[in-house]
Amino acid sequence: MQGVLSDVARILLVDDDPVLLHVLTQMISHRVDRVVVESVSSPYSALDHVRSGQYDLVLSDVKMPGMNGLTLLREIKRIAPRTTVILMTGHGDPTLAMEGENLGAADLLHKPLDRDKLTATLKHLLKRT
Repeated sequence: MQGVLSDVARILLVDDDPVLLHVLTQMISHRVDRVVVESVSSPYSALDHVRSGQYDLVLSDVKMPGMNGLTLLREIKRIAPRTTVILMTGHGDPTLAMEGENLGAADLLHKPLDRDKLTATLKHLLKRT
């Protein structure tokens, strides 16, 4: 990550649920200081954003139409290896956390998301250099 402590952190949210994207954008913007939050509803749009901009952190759903979050994670790490990626899922697949970790995910959060845990995780990861 790039000098996040002294600069504004850029976060990209990726989920095919527009309501969740709206809620997460508002919640993160109000609970985490010095962040700019952008959101996209497609993993393909996420890749376009990552290619054209520098993000400190990407928070992505795992199960999405067209491309799953693990494939998206792999591509983000190829394009922008220093970008921190957190995966979120509504499914309890025990191998998912291990697969995500092997591909470079910083964390796997389970839906429904706990606001306090998400806030603490984001603050912790954005402080790492």
